[in-house]
Amino acid sequence: MIRRMGTEGERTVFTLPGKAAAVLTALLICFCGTGYADSGRAASLQDFAAAVETHTMQLDDDFTISCDASVIRQLKQPSPIGEDGTLLSELLGMAGSTGRYQYSWKKGGVRISDLSYYPGWRILRLWQNGRTEELSDRERQTLEAAQAIAAGASGTDLEKERYIYDALCDRITYHAGGETENFSENDCAVGALLNGSADCDGYADAMVLCCALAGIPCRYMHGDSRKPGLPDEPEGSHMWNLVCVDGTWLMCDATWGDQETVSYLYFNIGRQDAEESYEWCPETLLTDVAESADFDRHMMADQRPVTVLTQEDVYQAARSATSARQERLTLFCPGQRLWETDWDTFRTMVSHGGMDQISYNRTGRLFEMINQSIPETFGFCDTEADILSMIDGCADRNVSKFTLYLSPAVSGTMLADDCRQLRNTFSFSRLENPGMAIQYSEQSGSVTLSGAAYIDPLPVCSSREEILSFLNSALPGRPDELEFIPGDGYTPDELAETISEAVYSHGASSFRSGTIGSRVKISDITYYDNFCLASSEKEVADYLQKARKSGMKEIRIYCTPALYASLYDNQSSRFFTLLQNAGFSVQSISYNDHYGLLLAEDL
Repeated sequence: MIRRMGTEGERTVFTLPGKAAAVLTALLICFCGTGYADSGRAASLQDFAAAVETHTMQLDDDFTISCDASVIRQLKQPSPIGEDGTLLSELLGMAGSTGRYQYSWKKGGVRISDLSYYPGWRILRLWQNGRTEELSDRERQTLEAAQAIAAGASGTDLEKERYIYDALCDRITYHAGGETENFSENDCAVGALLNGSADCDGYADAMVLCCALAGIPCRYMHGDSRKPGLPDEPEGSHMWNLVCVDGTWLMCDATWGDQETVSYLYFNIGRQDAEESYEWCPETLLTDVAESADFDRHMMADQRPVTVLTQEDVYQAARSATSARQERLTLFCPGQRLWETDWDTFRTMVSHGGMDQISYNRTGRLFEMINQSIPETFGFCDTEADILSMIDGCADRNVSKFTLYLSPAVSGTMLADDCRQLRNTFSFSRLENPGMAIQYSEQSGSVTLSGAAYIDPLPVCSSREEILSFLNSALPGRPDELEFIPGDGYTPDELAETISEAVYSHGASSFRSGTIGSRVKISDITYYDNFCLASSEKEVADYLQKARKSGMKEIRIYCTPALYASLYDNQSSRFFTLLQNAGFSVQSISYNDHYGLLLAEDL
């Protein structure tokens, strides 16, 4: 930031915090009713500030203010910010001064001369005082640009302020100034509004001009910025604003808000939350700035922070934000700040809540996160049943890629040992290949499946009769693979026997069966070419006639229990008779009463 020199007579005196020194802390009305108004002599710093503002409202550049000796002693005190400033320099900076001026102490007062003003302040005062003919061409163009922004702002003062804040962040690209004696357009509203380029002075100057034109009280604020988490280490001189919303003065910093995605971490915050990021001169901050913001009143609904007291609150807040596809979440911690007391746990809770890839800012008791990426399809899982339900939903929609966010309570178990328990859970799902490759992160508790394929919903067979009914209805179509979910209460031998009975009785020559998770899979089923499923003697006779005409040498007939009993009765005399009636010369007949099989060979 620029530091500019004031002079007393012919003697060089202090360095005034220059471009960043324009700090306005009170409206003129704040000082009404003081001793200065009655006697014309400043008896306090408030009186002196009121006198300065009276002159600067008219853009006076040469004036004298009478002061009590006690006030002069105060004005000479060093400023707590900057290197060479005094309380006089801070109070002059409150009234739109760029910091270029001369002063001299007089008996009983101080004379200010050659005072220069920020263009935004000058433009505003000339416009308010009906002196627009004094504007330069660039100043006139700046006024028109600011009026256009102000005209677009509507609604409540809060809504207008948000509109202006967003408009400036969208319009301006930050361009850092340098330690130079040359005041450039980047240092003020002219560069911000006409060139789209400004340093912090330019953002603040443009904010004052646009807000005032929209009827919103707004002032300059200057001091030093601080590194987050290092309150005792100043980062450099800085300028921001004070804005009056619903009758309450709060701090607002469009410079720090202008990021790749507009940030509202520094939009309308009170002194308590600003003190970690900024340092200013408290002796001259005569405007009654709120200790803390009432977020429900002073922030737009989409930027209000969520109050968190515990790490579980952090997880739930992040989870809710991700579920609502909010790319931004701000947390407010009124007591002990969780991100400072236990960063690892805090970060884990944020990640498990779906905000794993984030950028973040923080100041005071506020922590802002911006999610870089939210999966197209995702779900939060607190139990194994939630995982299966999520997969079922994706299977119904044939979603090939999705992400599971496992809660901290289950992720440790599910993801341990290369996700052994999770893969076991997958085997109970409709995933076609439960052992498929997955991407997972133990830190965030996230699991991503790509290229997922699914099986159709499986029938549940809760008894031997239901298994036989399912297989008897499916096997006549000669499928090579079947799956079902058995009920409880089966021993492996009983289940295998029931399956074999049904599969072989439908002409299978071989098959394999096994369990995958909760389901039974019958695969590689092969069938004999010549066989018949029959439930009546007529069906057997009709099949034998077709077999005789086609010249079959082997016939396999699977019968229902009742039919098998009648055809096999009396040493299969009835089956033998049917073969002869069909014109076969029977050489060999065999039987298998377990599968109801009648086999005639070498015909």
